Amino acid sequence: MKPALIRHRSLIGEMYEHRYQQEIGHIIPLAWQMITREGGGFSVLWCYVLIHLAGWFDRRKLPRLADQIRRGLAMKRVSGCVSSVLATDFRFVVTEVGGCAVDVDDEEQYRAVEARYDEWRADQDAKALDMYGPPQSVLPARVTVRLISDEER
Repeated sequence: MKPALIRHRSLIGEMYEHRYQQEIGHIIPLAWQMITREGGGFSVLWCYVLIHLAGWFDRRKLPRLADQIRRGLAMKRVSGCVSSVLATDFRFVVTEVGGCAVDVDDEEQYRAVEARYDEWRADQDAKALDMYGPPQSVLPARVTVRLISDEER
């Protein structure tokens, strides 16, 4: 993410404050912002409502209902809503192997990640190797780098 390209950067902090979206006290204030903020509106709110409904059904072991709702939530549509709200060009990146980020919220989680990071990294590398084989270099086998001085310019 390039924070300087997000016109509504202040929203990220506000969204973080309401990140526990299973609690109605966090859902309602963020829903209100979806309607009233620049870039928001009812289409963004509708996306937000569908996401919560799908999650609600999924947590109650009703995957068929959740899946029906999710059909109306194409990633392109959701990324368009996020782009609109944040006033930036937002895209999802789907990783089959995982391991693109480690979420750490407090000191205890940090210590756990620190203690087991090498194990986690090795597991991610093994999954990637199993799925895709050895990495392919996109650079030539031999690359020569030469720094030029100001006089040579």
